[in-house]
Amino acid sequence: MKGGTVIGLAHVNKKKGDNGKSVYTGTTDVLDDFHCSYILDTVSEDPDTNMKVVEFTNIKKRGDVAHTAAYIYATERGLSYNERLLSIQEVDPKLVESVKHEAETKTDAEVIAAITSCIKDGIITKMELATNAAERANCSRKHALRIVEKYSGNDPAIHLWSFVVRERGAKVFQLL
Repeated sequence: MKGGTVIGLAHVNKKKGDNGKSVYTGTTDVLDDFHCSYILDTVSEDPDTNMKVVEFTNIKKRGDVAHTAAYIYATERGLSYNERLLSIQEVDPKLVESVKHEAETKTDAEVIAAITSCIKDGIITKMELATNAAERANCSRKHALRIVEKYSGNDPAIHLWSFVVRERGAKVFQLL
């Protein structure tokens, strides 16, 4: 009432939403009573450099606040609270997208390798590709199909393979 600021913490579901982001959970009055709310997600964590990138995504706002904000900080064991706090640096939003893409590619690496191997072996139609890649990567066909679609396109900066539509609508894949 006197212009102060309160920072409150709540929790999220263990299961991520369809978009891969954390989902707020708990009593709605916590979210209802605050003017601004963000959900914090890990973007990447590098054990080699002991650095972690996190992103805050706004889910409720009243006023002119940023939709997202990302920060990097040290995760090295043995750091004091003050040292960890002083290691925090804001990350450029353009850089966050490339960090996300790199982290996703690492996560998807096994399935990507299986799909690449299948294409090299001549398994080039979409459903055969998903089925065989799923067997090779030991994952579900649905997951393999999602990865096939995710990395399909003509931009080598973000895509790994492209396809052409042949007779009867068959999508035939080739590596970029």
